Amino acid sequence: MHVTLLLILLTPGMAATAPIQLVPRFGFEKNAFQYGVGAAERLYSLGAVFPLSDPTRLKAEVGGWISKGQDGRRSSLYASFSWGFRAVMKSGLFGEVFLGPTYLHTTDSQLGGHFQIHFELGGGIMTDSGWGLGTAFGHFSSAGIEMPNEGKDFGTVFAIISLGGS
Repeated sequence: MHVTLLLILLTPGMAATAPIQLVPRFGFEKNAFQYGVGAAERLYSLGAVFPLSDPTRLKAEVGGWISKGQDGRRSSLYASFSWGFRAVMKSGLFGEVFLGPTYLHTTDSQLGGHFQIHFELGGGIMTDSGWGLGTAFGHFSSAGIEMPNEGKDFGTVFAIISLGGS
């Protein structure tokens, strides 16, 4: 409640009728093709998307991935805050892109620092009431600020759950 109120106060362009949306997400790291789906790192997250002036959005997300430990990889939790765009066509198809800072709880052989950048590119289909399904490519990286910096790439599927509005 307090976080929502703070974001509304800090974002004067937020449309009063635009719904806030919850975005649960599940996916596999790119190594699913190398190690097999059963051994691949799995990502789970829950985000909240706050509409600003169309098409801009703010997204707060918490999540983590579970690793089996191949090649010095480790499981980690993360918190991310990103800014992005979502364009919705009349047919209901949409595309979106988000970018922002992320804090990792645990580093490993691919991500050497706690502070990372999270990039996400996705798309899917959405109803007029703001509910939807989609898929996305996500990348975590320190942008070379801290080493190692191999990055982590995830393919995900997600749902969009509208919390009201029109």
